[in-house]
Amino acid sequence: MTKRNKRKLSGSLGPGRIVVLQPSCSPAIIELAAGAQFWWAQSLTQLGRQAISTVLKVRDKDDRELVVADASAAPLPELALWKLLRSQVDLRFGLSSRFDLSEADQRLDVALRLFEQRGERFETLGGWTRSCSAPELAENVYELLREVAVRVGVRVPWGHWSAAFESGDAQAVMLYLRALGAFSFVDWRLHQRPEHALDAIVEVLRLDPQMGLAIAQLPALFQIVQNVPEVAPFTIMRAYRRAVDAVGSMPDAWRALDAELRSAL
Repeated sequence: MTKRNKRKLSGSLGPGRIVVLQPSCSPAIIELAAGAQFWWAQSLTQLGRQAISTVLKVRDKDDRELVVADASAAPLPELALWKLLRSQVDLRFGLSSRFDLSEADQRLDVALRLFEQRGERFETLGGWTRSCSAPELAENVYELLREVAVRVGVRVPWGHWSAAFESGDAQAVMLYLRALGAFSFVDWRLHQRPEHALDAIVEVLRLDPQMGLAIAQLPALFQIVQNVPEVAPFTIMRAYRRAVDAVGSMPDAWRALDAELRSAL
């Protein structure tokens, strides 16, 4: 397909919200895959195409809500479930993904599909696959965002994955994606140990103390855990102090959070 045809396709899609569906994957990589899901939705919204993310949850025998990690899920949702979702949320497009981890060589196979309901069937508007090692995930998640952006008519301003994540440390970015997944489950009240999400973002900053995206996002991520009554203010403050130590000093973007955490003790 030529660049000209790509522009025609993206222009023909018109307006409409995207729902980024929970990835199909094994429990071992659910947080990492969910982090990519969260970042895709967040980035598309930032670039001008409104997007939301969804999660599939069930209740266990103790009536606790748990996230469902299903590595065998179909690439497209059941039409009845899709119609139910559309009846609850104003959306037009769907973005489904699959993450497969090879136990033999620890490589990740990532498949992404953009689709739309037309009549009583789904039409695929684009499909892409990538195979990479875990540290190479940052580059591949970024490249997949670029592919989707072309189809939905928004421009990605970053010329390289390191600019998108504000870090040249691929390992740190991979851990950042995993941290985003952990925080998204805390936000959905599905994480059994919310404090582990705090540990995850601190570890990112230990690897790359200058990662601008993690520094900018930290107050909002901490706010997610602050909204969980079961997590003590002292636990949050302790993680915050470790984050400050990792960066070396308190960034200006954290001043409001700093004051809020101190007043809560």
